[in-house]
Amino acid sequence: MACDPKTLLAAAPLSGQSEMPEYWQVPVRDGTFVSHMKSVLFQGLCLMSVSRTTLHDHWKSKVSDEGWEKHRVLIVTRLNNFNIAAGLVLATSSAFLCSNAPHGSLLQYDSVYSYFLSLAALAQSLCGLLLGVAVVNVYDSCDREWSKDVRIPPIRMTRYMTNMQVLTNTRFRLCVTLILIAMPVLELASSIICLMLALLAAVYASGL
Repeated sequence: MACDPKTLLAAAPLSGQSEMPEYWQVPVRDGTFVSHMKSVLFQGLCLMSVSRTTLHDHWKSKVSDEGWEKHRVLIVTRLNNFNIAAGLVLATSSAFLCSNAPHGSLLQYDSVYSYFLSLAALAQSLCGLLLGVAVVNVYDSCDREWSKDVRIPPIRMTRYMTNMQVLTNTRFRLCVTLILIAMPVLELASSIICLMLALLAAVYASGL
């Protein structure tokens, strides 16, 4: 007799509700260069995404609904702030690209180097804004169980359950989720750097 997929999903055991899974932890360094780089890169990814070098605090937020709500609001608020800053960079770089510098101005932002740097800032801020809005929409709508580790035995897996796989079920899914959260930060930082270099190039082109 066929079973209801939703009933099987509800009855599936949840692992790691109190203890953080091994693939959530920082990779162990065994003295080799590869293990050292994996550990450093994972810690850097955690720092850029959740502002911590480990995911212990992030895992604690998934144990209770109250903790998850605080974490969700914190992440969404921070991403919204980044989106506002990316919008400002986008508007500034667009103004430089769509106008000509006044004759004799100290900022010749219509020079070749300044133009291409402003174009790079525009592209980076636009990508960061699109990613930030997408991550906010997904993260703001998912609940604690959707974002938490759920292990369902393959014998009980159905098409419905496959579509309901959560964001952090494996190390790969976890890293992809952290990368998507960190990408708006990286895009904003790179766009600001490009815009600053464009301004320096504009000053240099003025002949000062």
